[in-house]
Amino acid sequence: MDTARVLPAAPESLFAPSGDLVTCVDLDGTIRYVNQALRAALDFTETPVVGLKVFDLIHPSSAAKVAAIFARLRAGEDVGLQNLHFRNQSGGSVELEGRISVVYENGQPVLTRGVFRRPAPPSPVSQELRARYLDLELKLREGATRAYFSDFSVEHAPIGVGWIDSTGRIIRCNQHLEDLLDISRADTPAISSFMPGGRLPWQRQPLGDDGPSESAPQRFETPVRSVSGREFIAELVVRGLRFEGQEFEFLLLRDISEQKQAEAKVAGAQRLESMGVLAGGVAHDLNNTLAPIILGLDLLRPSASPAQLRLIDGMQASAERAAGLVTQMLMFAKRTELRLKPLAPQTLLGELGRIIANTFPKNIQVEIGSGAELPSISGDDVHLLRVLLNLTLNARDAMPKGGQLTVTAEYVDVDAAYAATLTEARPGTYVRFNVTDTGTGIPPEIRDRIFDPFFTTKGPDKGTGLGLSAVHGIVKGHRGFLKLYSEVGRGTRFSIYLPILGEAVPVTRPPPPVPLPLAPARKLALIVDDEAFVREVVKSALESLGFQVITVEDGARALTHASKVRDEIGLVMTDLHMPNLNGITLTRALRRLSPDIPIIVMSGRIADDERALLTELGVTHYLAKPFNQASLAERLHQALANSLTTPAPA
Repeated sequence: MDTARVLPAAPESLFAPSGDLVTCVDLDGTIRYVNQALRAALDFTETPVVGLKVFDLIHPSSAAKVAAIFARLRAGEDVGLQNLHFRNQSGGSVELEGRISVVYENGQPVLTRGVFRRPAPPSPVSQELRARYLDLELKLREGATRAYFSDFSVEHAPIGVGWIDSTGRIIRCNQHLEDLLDISRADTPAISSFMPGGRLPWQRQPLGDDGPSESAPQRFETPVRSVSGREFIAELVVRGLRFEGQEFEFLLLRDISEQKQAEAKVAGAQRLESMGVLAGGVAHDLNNTLAPIILGLDLLRPSASPAQLRLIDGMQASAERAAGLVTQMLMFAKRTELRLKPLAPQTLLGELGRIIANTFPKNIQVEIGSGAELPSISGDDVHLLRVLLNLTLNARDAMPKGGQLTVTAEYVDVDAAYAATLTEARPGTYVRFNVTDTGTGIPPEIRDRIFDPFFTTKGPDKGTGLGLSAVHGIVKGHRGFLKLYSEVGRGTRFSIYLPILGEAVPVTRPPPPVPLPLAPARKLALIVDDEAFVREVVKSALESLGFQVITVEDGARALTHASKVRDEIGLVMTDLHMPNLNGITLTRALRRLSPDIPIIVMSGRIADDERALLTELGVTHYLAKPFNQASLAERLHQALANSLTTPAPA
């Protein structure tokens, strides 16, 4: 029998941290292994001992006792805890106590293993109790330690390891478990004292009646509270074990608080992304529905009577309100167009102050300012102003009895450590807008839901639940992020982080654009849309502007018509998402057919990758559904004034 194969894989690293004195001896008494701690205790640090007989290390006073122990071991008996006198290098006696057991391989005894310690000094604890715990402890180390920890150091394992006796008390643990629970190895606390309600999340599993036995491991996640009061989420693995009639449990405990926080961040981001996809799809369908209504109402105005105009005004106001809700959904889904340009933060704050100056109740004190001059940001002033207005209006509603509203902007550096604590945050330099109120605050149980679309705590006539979801979409579209701090009864602060652009820009507003004259050289227009009513209303609008119009319902038919009259077509207006042949594929084919033809894309939503492909094809003019006649005329002016000069893409 090759006894070397059953020796500990890494005995020094396994036993050295605990101070155990270990020896392995063949059943015929030949020494096969002695660890460094035992050699040092016997002063055999320089003299080889492997290959000697065990009696060469035993003091004559214990020789007969050792002979009897080996006879019992060969007979398969348990010898229990033993107190022996070893012989040191100079022949003196060294008293050690420990346990000797037989190591089996394939059911056959191959060698004995002894694990010893120096006897503990007398203490108030009864010798019987001390002997019982030491006996059990050595059994655990000799049996279970070899079974579970033969390949690494228990003491320095990056996970809490403990042994629990039949009364539920921790009788041994490693350093990591001490640190996690803030306990001392001199204590034997009940494991249940660290669990919620003092109750264990597991039940003892039945074990076999004869010989060593073990139960299947049980896994749990549970809150844990240490002795010092620190609370964390722990993952537990518990396995029941029986050794020589005594039952105990082997425990692994790991702090997974950071892991759970990271999982929550990912789940939250995935939830928002899923809702964004849903919101984008719904918004696209609603935009297609609203597009002919809003444009059609404009076409009805010239021939309407005063009474009919009042009805048209009411219908148009309702349709535009619905379009505004759809825009908010697209903002949440990050599918609305942002027109980015250099902005001075002070400009946004100044515009915000002018808007709310005379609209807030007198019992709310408003303070808006930025202090020092700030670097510029790259942003869409209309959308960012909408963000600030939404947050200030929410703050107003949170202070029905009055209070203080403060809106500020400041320069901040965000390092990697801080960014790691927030969803969607990245390290960098930012302008931070803070909207702070002294209102009712947001209860903790709903804070994770406030950015969900259609979630609102307001009454049915006071809120749609799309405001904060739109705020999230706009900020995300600006490569920024949000942070919320709120205390119930004390107030709320929303912080918006927007990346800086560089040098500060003048605090001015650009002049409004001047429309160019509409003078198309070729007045035949091709309208492509899979919604019949959209085609008819856009046709009527173009005819009122002097165009002749062909309408088709998909890209394939559009390409057929265009190939027949390509020298006459002066304009193509196409939807983006259509069956058979979508707007991008149609545009690519039209560019090969007639490279300089003006193309306007109409769509309720355009994704970033779709916009990039259209830009490569020379398309720069878009109409976001729904649109009115004024928007249509303005876009026609721009498209026809900027005829394409670039060659068709290959």
